[in-house]
Amino acid sequence: MSTIFGILYKNNEAVNDSIFNYSMESLSHWHPDRSGRWKDGQIGLGHHMLITTPESVNEYLPYYDNTTKCCITADARIDYREELARQLEITRVQLKNTTDSQLILHAYQKWGNDCVKHLYGDFAFAIWDQKVQSLFCARDHFGCKPFFYFDSPTMFAFSSEIQGLFSIPEFPRKINEKHVVDSIMNLIPNKGETAYHNLYRLKPAHSLMIEPGSSLRLEKYWDLKRRTNVLKDERSVIDDFSRLLFDAVRQRMRSNGKIGIELSGGLDSSSIAGLASKINSAGVSLVALSHSLSDYQKSNYYPFKDESEYSTMVAGHLGIKNHYLIDGEEEGGSFQALIDQLELTLSPISKIYPMMTEPLLKRASLENINVMLSGFGGDEGVSSTPPGYFDELAIDLEYGFLKKQLIEKSKNDGLNQTRTLLLYYLKYRFRLTRKIVDRLFSKPDFRIDRYKVFTINNVIKRDFNTRYRYFKEIDQSGHYNLYERIYSRLMTNHLVDRIEGTNVLAHRRRIEYRYPLLDVKLIEFYLALDYKKYMFNEGYNRYIFRKAIEGIIPNEICWRRDKSGTTIPNAYFQFLKDEKHFQSIIEESSRSNVKHYVDYKKMHWIIKKIKSQNRGEKIKFGPKPFLSALSILLLQKWQREGKIDIGIKC
Repeated sequence: MSTIFGILYKNNEAVNDSIFNYSMESLSHWHPDRSGRWKDGQIGLGHHMLITTPESVNEYLPYYDNTTKCCITADARIDYREELARQLEITRVQLKNTTDSQLILHAYQKWGNDCVKHLYGDFAFAIWDQKVQSLFCARDHFGCKPFFYFDSPTMFAFSSEIQGLFSIPEFPRKINEKHVVDSIMNLIPNKGETAYHNLYRLKPAHSLMIEPGSSLRLEKYWDLKRRTNVLKDERSVIDDFSRLLFDAVRQRMRSNGKIGIELSGGLDSSSIAGLASKINSAGVSLVALSHSLSDYQKSNYYPFKDESEYSTMVAGHLGIKNHYLIDGEEEGGSFQALIDQLELTLSPISKIYPMMTEPLLKRASLENINVMLSGFGGDEGVSSTPPGYFDELAIDLEYGFLKKQLIEKSKNDGLNQTRTLLLYYLKYRFRLTRKIVDRLFSKPDFRIDRYKVFTINNVIKRDFNTRYRYFKEIDQSGHYNLYERIYSRLMTNHLVDRIEGTNVLAHRRRIEYRYPLLDVKLIEFYLALDYKKYMFNEGYNRYIFRKAIEGIIPNEICWRRDKSGTTIPNAYFQFLKDEKHFQSIIEESSRSNVKHYVDYKKMHWIIKKIKSQNRGEKIKFGPKPFLSALSILLLQKWQREGKIDIGIKC
């Protein structure tokens, strides 16, 4: 993952060299393979390169095209290059010497701002059109590449990392207090917002345009829409899905070095490992990395199950010789990873997955891996069977098919299909009985227990009306329509936040994450399917996904029903390693802070409850609410000590 930066003075003032150079230096912390800078009057574009594809070996950015008078800086991997080249009338011979950024520029020259409608892959880029003095920027469909920007009456600046914008004197470093409070409740900001006033994110699937004499203009170039279903027989549908899944992995295997695979032993990561092994005709070195539990952790840290027997089975079946089980036993805990992430973002943290995966990233770095394939996004999209499958069958009055599916499901789950079928009939056949059935058989509101765990100070609860806002934000009603459920999962703020958080620590290790199951073509095909046949069938969820990879991975994995545990089973072990550091910061903050966002007693209580699992006591929460609150205490501490100046009250 490369880094891009740009600054534009709207009043035609020349770019300030010292500011431009200082910003570029602040972004070179990860030791790029090479760097480039281009300036022309009021515009300056910068780039730090991480070489991850064969084409990028000879890619020098920013790239200025003398013919069109356009300059581009980009962090981009363009997929389906051959297809795009045909549209652009670029021959196969020419394509071999055409970089991804040059493809983007060719597309811009042909289609203008509509070029993004023809691009697939992961990208964030900016094009300065010298002829018309305009700046055009865009971000990929799901936000796999970050893009932050600051806009004022006299200046526009952008960067793929926040700290690049902190270096600009005009940018007011003033943190949004509401965001600080929301972070304690693990509420994620809107895709276009950040923790700071006047600092924004370019939303996924959006472009940005600045033209002379006009204000900044944002446009959405793509949305996830359900296409008309093309009726085909089951074999044809499975073959088409298999081909798209194969292509989704193949497109993300363009690498000039080792490829790492996050392998949990579950369906998503195992399928990616299986397809990568099948595709790997070029002999690229594949390395599998799996979170696991040591014998010590298994005997001391409840509750997560070690799935390493499954990941080991997959690696052995596929002939992946380099398979590493990461238990974190020799590593530090989560505290240093939290500090590393805070130093790079200076923002409260609501997602803790990135810091918990730091031991795996460290191992990947030691193996010189610069591309990591992840199964993230599968549960949200093409390998999901969202709750509501049986509800929608009932809504569509498909009671015969519903009965058949319930019979299959009952063979595995011990479900009373007659009773369940009757409940669905009463719920959706008559309006009067729907509310009665919902009340009698609805699950407890998970928000009640979850809210109790948040370490919000009572004064803050009152001042920010936190309970009302939390229950309003975390809507439990959901959607009865399956398409709407999948749409809400894939287009949620959570997905972007998780990707961006992972990017921060992975980039520090010179690693680029790629997500095959977030392939746009694959997802659009999946959403056009007849859900009745392909989401759940023969007693199995993820039916079409299982059929597509049948024979590629072991049958024990392809058709297993007992997936349990978590992607990172040693999360509690990592957490408790740093107990002394946590206790020290809590005590110091309670004494020194004037502004108290958190309940310090509850933070101590969380540590105590997590430790109690060694005695077999079960709890319903993990370290996430604690670490989110701790990130705020660290920011307050640094502000108090004069290490940072972000306007956080302390």
